Amino acid sequence: MQLIVFSGLPGTGKSALAEATARQVGAPVFAKDWLEAAIVRSGMTEVPEARQQLGWAGYELLTTMAERQLRLDQSVILDSV
Repeated sequence: MQLIVFSGLPGTGKSALAEATARQVGAPVFAKDWLEAAIVRSGMTEVPEARQQLGWAGYELLTTMAERQLRLDQSVILDSV
């Protein structure tokens, strides 16, 4: 079981590396950007206070998903700024 984290500035190739690694090790990739995009699409950020909490919510979801995967004794790859 492995927890692999790709972190860095936007546009530096984190997602490409995370996805290439996922193919090699057979682990899922969870990306903070994907989670935040789903929240925005749901309309939940139309309230200004909710929009301010988007980054925090993305990290909370990312952490929860990784924790659940690890509790199943399965590897996971995280992609986040």
